[in-house]
Amino acid sequence: MALRALHAEVYRRQQRQQRAAAKKQQQLQLKQQLSRNAFAAAAAAAAADEDLFCCSKETVLALQQEDKYVDASLMYLDKEETENKQKYYSYKHIHNDTDSDIDHVDRLERELEESLQQRQQIAAALQQKQQQQQQQQQTRRQRKQPSAVHVAAAAATAAAAAAATATTTVATPAAAAATATTTVPTAAAAAATATAAAAAAAEAAATAAAAAAAAVCVCCVQMMSLLAR
Repeated sequence: MALRALHAEVYRRQQRQQRAAAKKQQQLQLKQQLSRNAFAAAAAAAAADEDLFCCSKETVLALQQEDKYVDASLMYLDKEETENKQKYYSYKHIHNDTDSDIDHVDRLERELEESLQQRQQIAAALQQKQQQQQQQQQTRRQRKQPSAVHVAAAAATAAAAAAATATTTVATPAAAAATATTTVPTAAAAAATATAAAAAAAEAAATAAAAAAAAVCVCCVQMMSLLAR
């Protein structure tokens, strides 16, 4: 489309230049005709020994418009030179116009490339801004929710406290049983009772350990769900 428009513009300029050259040629012919009429009037006046100012109005107008008078052969040479000059300048103008049109097309292509680059840069900047906003939103959500590490640490601390309590409970009946055995040899029934209490305390400790393990598993599941998000 651009080349077609370029050729059309060049053709229109050639047509305008040809019309201008034809108009100049017509003016030159009219000027030569007036000059020939002036020469004829001057020759007739000289032959009749008359004053040049006693000519007709057309001759006077021709004399006023013509600066100098030349021979017809010289006029013909001037005509050829004028035509050659017109052809040369027409050819030069055509090539200059073609070069200017090519420069115009190149400039349009450069402007189009710059516009595309600017659009790509704007799109990249918008995408980067959206990514930053998404990261900020994720950071805010993570700050609002309790950390999985903190939850796991709290559960582990609770489990350790429960285990320590169970161990203390187990150690106390065992110490009481040892004291009763050393001090009162006849306290076998009390020792058996203490042993049963120790077994019950051990069972409670096992239950507490199982609860702590379950709490740790829950914390692990929560952490995996957060990572999956």
